[in-house]
Amino acid sequence: MVTNQVVSVNGTVLTSEVIDTAVVNEAVNEVVYKGTKEKPKDTVNADYSGEVLGSGNGASIASFALQFVGNPYKAGGTSLTNGADCSGFTQSVFAKFGISLPRTSGAQAGVGRGVSYSEAKAGDLICYSGHVGIYIGGGKIVHASTSKKGICVTNAKNCGPILTVRRIVE
Repeated sequence: MVTNQVVSVNGTVLTSEVIDTAVVNEAVNEVVYKGTKEKPKDTVNADYSGEVLGSGNGASIASFALQFVGNPYKAGGTSLTNGADCSGFTQSVFAKFGISLPRTSGAQAGVGRGVSYSEAKAGDLICYSGHVGIYIGGGKIVHASTSKKGICVTNAKNCGPILTVRRIVE
């Protein structure tokens, strides 16, 4: 485990200093992935059970979105199977339920009804600066993350400061 102290101003890192290092677990010598093929879909988010916490339309949206975990990220994309960026992913998921969302994460942050994070329910949009995901309950979102991670499940608070939570379906 490495503990860093990072000082940044307006997103620019000014200093980064290692404060402490410690071995938490001994390394295991094994090859997990080899070559350039895509990693198997059954290992993506292996620590996530796929359970949506809640019921109703929002939970249906969240459950639908989860089936695309492991699919690729593509800047500017809107395809749930061949690649989407964050707002393209949310737009396409909601479109399958007859709900039209704007194309950008910034515009999506202005639709629906604002609720506090503590009131978030499955199917709500969790909006960040330049990013958006779909809340699935238990403090987690499903979102199109990066070209390396693709569509994945992440702790909602690990994506940066939450700007707003938007309830699209009641």
